[in-house]
Amino acid sequence: MHAIIITFANYTLCNFESGFCEWMQLPSNGSVWVRGQGRTSSGLGLSITDHTTNTSQGMFIYFKATSEHKSMHTIQLGIPVLKNQLVDGLPCQLRIWYQITEGANMSVYIKTTAGGQMKRAADLITPTNKGWAKVEISVEAHGAETMGPFQFLLQGSVLGMPNAFIALDDMSLTPGCVVPNAMLPTAFTEHKGHFMFILNNESNLFQIAELKSPQLSQSGTGCTMHFWYYNYGQAVGAAKMYLVIDGVPIRTVVWRTYNTQYNQWLQGSVQLGRLTRPFHLTLVKVSLSIYDGVAAMDDITFVNCSLPPAVDICEDTNQFWCKDTRACIDRLQLCDLIDDCGDGSDEDNCGK
Repeated sequence: MHAIIITFANYTLCNFESGFCEWMQLPSNGSVWVRGQGRTSSGLGLSITDHTTNTSQGMFIYFKATSEHKSMHTIQLGIPVLKNQLVDGLPCQLRIWYQITEGANMSVYIKTTAGGQMKRAADLITPTNKGWAKVEISVEAHGAETMGPFQFLLQGSVLGMPNAFIALDDMSLTPGCVVPNAMLPTAFTEHKGHFMFILNNESNLFQIAELKSPQLSQSGTGCTMHFWYYNYGQAVGAAKMYLVIDGVPIRTVVWRTYNTQYNQWLQGSVQLGRLTRPFHLTLVKVSLSIYDGVAAMDDITFVNCSLPPAVDICEDTNQFWCKDTRACIDRLQLCDLIDDCGDGSDEDNCGK
């Protein structure tokens, strides 16, 4: 089963004012990056202001040599895995503002997933003047070339010499690094979001997966179910949505999709309308054991499914006051062969 990589919906900048954003501290023999301010870090020899606000109150991250570092000590910082395909003409670019002193060095690597090797992309050089320097690292596809999932890794080292340090601030990723909005479900969540997907079972040649909704007692006139689905890949198979009504022996197909679709999230909807009996919906997905792709679902919502609320009186003369449910409906809904009130009173006396 391939993972759906969901990262950032827009241009992404981390200024470290409230945390590390999506950047992750990687195992580095006990050493850690520290969020600091110029006013609180001056005692450590970091008499610098941050890049974002250019004040001593702004935040940045740093790693500094201490008396415990008798030799070179290495530390790493990484970003979650980024998109699995770059677009020709739209490079992914990492931008970093940094300060680095003598006795320290830092390199930026690109690492592919699934045990791929790290490839050095850039070295951060010591600026000739004190202050923040900028480096930009690009990853670009050319023509029909594609690139598998990858991530940026920063690896720095400091020697045990006094006041050697590395400081980082305002680290950003351009839109070429991100998954386009078409790839995201309606919530456009970051990688922390959740969705339902089918896990392939290679031991079964022919496998069926079912997803069943809760039992609903009834639905209002304009009831519609919306959802987002992903159905892409080799032998991923078709899917059907069934409406199952209590007391009705035959279930009804209300939605279906055939085999592989576009490699992106798509929106589906089902017009349920007025249902007077308890019912539920069942999504049935059929696939073969050779299936290599993504079958997923997210953001299921029911819209306008409740009956109109009870009121003491209808304020509009063009409304009808339902007998038992005490709801108000438009008079145009009278005698339309649909129980809009929920008690049938809007369909009474229609032959007169």
